Amino acid sequence: MYQVDPNRPFSLSAAVKTAKDIVRTEGVLGLWRGNGVMMARVIPYAGVSFLTFPKYEAAVKAALGKIFGEPDGGGDAESGSRIAIRFVAGSAAGATATTMTYPLDLLRARYAAHGTGTTAAVAVAATATGGAASGKSAAAA
Repeated sequence: MYQVDPNRPFSLSAAVKTAKDIVRTEGVLGLWRGNGVMMARVIPYAGVSFLTFPKYEAAVKAALGKIFGEPDGGGDAESGSRIAIRFVAGSAAGATATTMTYPLDLLRARYAAHGTGTTAAVAVAATATGGAASGKSAAAA
């Protein structure tokens, strides 16, 4: 709401008013609308990140070990090379997780935009319009 509408500047009183409107029209559970869909994306994202990080870290260490001739990739735990190894491994793990969970993020965004219907209905609408590759929105379908 406040993030995408420049005509609605954020203020604490406006947020409280919005929360009251949601509770009045949708009930208290309306405050958590879309949270389940968000968790369906966040949990696999975290799982992929945690699974791939050590593998990328080992690969970067091995590559640096070949380049610099040191078996552990060079440097101790406090050195810049250790930070660089973790940075590259974390970047690769994040990119992998984002790539693998992007379809779930698309469903989350469409669900949040439409706000009605079930998650399954939003998934069907996204599939029917060709998904993210088509550039069409489910509203146009």
